[in-house]
Amino acid sequence: MRLTPEEIAAHHQDMVRQLEEAKERSERTTALFGLEGRDRMASLGLRFPTLKNADGVNPWNPERLVRWLYLSGAPTGGSTHAAKFLLTVWNSSEDWGLYAREIGIPEATWAPFNVVRAMGVWDEEHQAAFRLWCTYPFWP
Repeated sequence: MRLTPEEIAAHHQDMVRQLEEAKERSERTTALFGLEGRDRMASLGLRFPTLKNADGVNPWNPERLVRWLYLSGAPTGGSTHAAKFLLTVWNSSEDWGLYAREIGIPEATWAPFNVVRAMGVWDEEHQAAFRLWCTYPFWP
């Protein structure tokens, strides 16, 4: 099937529009979260109110965040879900329970991040931080 010149032009315009939208989305993501992976993770983490003072969020350090989760006694339901979300964004294929045991937390077990449970626990500010990432997702 041959395309007409009008169909080719329309297809070209659609491709240009899609590229412009992708560029705008990328620029907005950079404006919201920064350029580099660790900076982006810290910026995302600081959007969750219960993580503002969590060790390992700023500067981003997943080992320290895991230690904070298991050993500090500070995490609440909301901050636990937020921390698990951050760790999943950082590396979704990591077995974070195994990682915790490898860094010296012998009894560590890990239930993966569950968005349904998290949304049921999180207040509006936590939900807004999550939705922002959903709108402008990034993976370091």
